[in-house]
Amino acid sequence: MGVLVETRNLETHFPILKGVLRRPAGAVRAVDGINLTIGKGQWMGLVGESGCGKTTLGKTLLRLLSPTSGHIYFDVPDETKDEMDLLEESAANPTKLQALRRRYDLATYFSKQLKAIRRRMQLVHQDPYTSLNPRMRIKDIVAEPLAIHKLMPRKQIRDRVSSDGMITPDYALR
Repeated sequence: MGVLVETRNLETHFPILKGVLRRPAGAVRAVDGINLTIGKGQWMGLVGESGCGKTTLGKTLLRLLSPTSGHIYFDVPDETKDEMDLLEESAANPTKLQALRRRYDLATYFSKQLKAIRRRMQLVHQDPYTSLNPRMRIKDIVAEPLAIHKLMPRKQIRDRVSSDGMITPDYALR
């Protein structure tokens, strides 16, 4: 089915500033060497202890935060991914590898390039009281991003949310 999101050695560090001049004295390693693969059609939930870096990882994947190092690949064609893997292993053509990374690595993207990607990647914050509206039905909450980005007509959105198994019928009207 293919890979939708892949990270390689992803790191996001925050500097610890000390003294009157606020000079870096160290770093908090919020995300440290994460290798992650999410296949197309898969659902993923990110869970862990408070303060372990879940939100930082999510924001880094969406590029709301810039990674300190590493790579974030999103929806790279399988043939291109295979070619990149071969180039990384052999180190035969670093120029071609750099060109492919500039094209597919979200860690290298600028804000205009990220706008189109963010239509396809969403973050649901861990606090359900601020991220989920209790006055809305679950099916409407799930459908809202599709409507906001005008990805399909409202009737088609309703049908898709109901038929894709996104939510079971007994939860849809809650």
